[in-house]
Amino acid sequence: KVIRPKDSGSDDDDDDDDDLPTTGFYVIECLGKNRIIVNGQKVKQGETALLRHGSAILLASFSLYFLLPNVDGLQEDGENKDGGGGGVKPTTMQVPNPSYEEYQRKRMLNSGGGQSSSLSSAKRHKTKEIADDVSISSKASSLTAQSTTTAATSTAPTPQLKGFAGLVEELNTLPVRTLLKRMTTAINNDEWERKHQMLGTAIAQHAVRDAAKTRFIRNIAAQEGGVARAEIMKWISTSKMYAEWSAQMKSKMEIKSYQSSIGKALLKAGFVRTGTTGRHVRWTLPADISTEDEDEEEE
Repeated sequence: KVIRPKDSGSDDDDDDDDDLPTTGFYVIECLGKNRIIVNGQKVKQGETALLRHGSAILLASFSLYFLLPNVDGLQEDGENKDGGGGGVKPTTMQVPNPSYEEYQRKRMLNSGGGQSSSLSSAKRHKTKEIADDVSISSKASSLTAQSTTTAATSTAPTPQLKGFAGLVEELNTLPVRTLLKRMTTAINNDEWERKHQMLGTAIAQHAVRDAAKTRFIRNIAAQEGGVARAEIMKWISTSKMYAEWSAQMKSKMEIKSYQSSIGKALLKAGFVRTGTTGRHVRWTLPADISTEDEDEEEE
């Protein structure tokens, strides 16, 4: 089945194979599931479209034009006027490219000759001289006003941080139960964005510090000279406060990413890493957590 595109030079819209050039013609066949477009007409898988000189072809993101040699010796239907091959010569088509033309225009403006550059340089030099005069005259007045403004600026409030830095500052000031409620709300609403990952990081720091307060972790640290990350994670996963949060994090992150987040939380919480790699790595408990801070919640 050969499709004759509407803009290919034929006024009929039927797909009859009988009305085709008798001395040979060019076609394009769609072999894949992604359709192609010839002169604005869709060609689906298994279909074939007749090509004329200048036919526009769209293949995925590629735009092409089908050009025939020796166009002067062709009839309107694409056949040779003399019935033979004729003198074959290359054919070109001028295709407009607005983006490239705009690029060339800006390039010419940016490199607009030595005279304009020298004039602009002189203007900049003159402007600099005027600015220097103004700055010298303003220094005296600024020095007199400096003493009166120093006290005011020293008492001015520190501007609040914005963006992710401000979010981190806010999370560090909130109690852990508030953070856990926010995490549960986000999970229930199927939300998981960058801010929720930062929320999980803030909770992780509370979790590892609370783990260091328990008798279970302290006994391991005393006997082994430190605790392993896996032992901290075990306590978190069985803790009444953090078990649900641990499951939530594992449902949104790869296990290796979750392990990495706990390792970073240990560093930020004041744990000190000892050993080399693998099973030999252990963590000493933060020095600012004493036995008086012991949490009675067990695993």
